[in-house]
Amino acid sequence: MDVLEQRADVQFLFQAQQEAESLPSAVWQLWSAIAQELRTQRQRLETQQKEIDELKRRLQEQPSLQAPATPDAFQRWMMEHRAEVAEHRGRHIAVHPTEGIVASADSYASLEDELERRGVPDTHVVIEFIPPTFSVK
Repeated sequence: MDVLEQRADVQFLFQAQQEAESLPSAVWQLWSAIAQELRTQRQRLETQQKEIDELKRRLQEQPSLQAPATPDAFQRWMMEHRAEVAEHRGRHIAVHPTEGIVASADSYASLEDELERRGVPDTHVVIEFIPPTFSVK
């Protein structure tokens, strides 16, 4: 802080003190309480900003939690056999990563029944709904 700023601060405080002496005691107390609250809030905001900056820094250091860009076996099969998948537009299908489409039905419940009837555990397949607008492209 340079000399001019210090001098301006001293003048401001001197004027404030002179004005304060002329104010009734209750108003002065209220003004002091407001000033103290503002200082407290400013300190709280500064602390919060430091915490935010620290969290941002730590987040940037974390390894990415996003899924890998490579498709899993089920997605790979569906991409490689898009024409076969397209034949089931508007239906639910059960896809096995090596056997392909093992069941197809109009509803999810019907598909589950079909898998149970065939003895295919639902943990071995991925169930997908193929929208009516599915494109082979």
